[in-house]
Amino acid sequence: MSILVGAVALLAVAAGALILLRPWDAATPSASTGAAPPPGTANPPAAALPAPLSSTDPSADPSAVIPSTTAAPAGIAPAGIAPVGIAPSAGQPAAPGPPGTPGVPGPPKPPTNVTVTYEAESGANLLRGSAIVAPFTGSSGGRVVTDIGNWHIAGNNNPGTLRFNAVRAPETGRYALVVFAVNSSGAPSNAIISIPGNQPIHLAVPAGAGCCVSHTFLVNLTAGLNPITFSNPHDRAPAIDRITLTPRP
Repeated sequence: MSILVGAVALLAVAAGALILLRPWDAATPSASTGAAPPPGTANPPAAALPAPLSSTDPSADPSAVIPSTTAAPAGIAPAGIAPVGIAPSAGQPAAPGPPGTPGVPGPPKPPTNVTVTYEAESGANLLRGSAIVAPFTGSSGGRVVTDIGNWHIAGNNNPGTLRFNAVRAPETGRYALVVFAVNSSGAPSNAIISIPGNQPIHLAVPAGAGCCVSHTFLVNLTAGLNPITFSNPHDRAPAIDRITLTPRP
């Protein structure tokens, strides 16, 4: 019996020695199964590494943000733009608000300090009675409106008047009205200037005044059209070349 037990022990020791001496135990385990290849098989090649990411690939930079094609829900500003009225984060631009929002400039206002010239002979004006357009050397447009007022012409008891119909003020306020006139007669002549919202203005031009003498008056105009009329129901008035208007503080 002791001999049998000894024989079994020897067999176990021999089997363990064979296991320890197997040459393929040092081989590299298989990448897929983790088991060593059988004897006589060459070591398998190492698994191929993935190609480096391109610099243009957004996934190459973990911090890169890929724009979403999905519309933002109502009330939520798109990525990269802060909602109006909410302070943007650092490096994030603020969304412009509508005109009138604090810090947002409104549309530019048209200039209001520009001098505008109106010619007496313009087709936009209205001539009545004896008033006519006549050529005159030295006038701005080569012509003036003459025969304004009462020239006591036989058969014509309708005094002449000149009305500037296209005078337009950009805003309500005071304006400098400059009248350019001529009086080639041997006697002084006077005209009455009528402007809505103003007292009648008396224009006096001395005898023999060449073209053209200027007279300045301060008048009040309202925004929009302001007709200006020259007349004299009792006597002759000077000829009118043009007028200019300039806003005043």
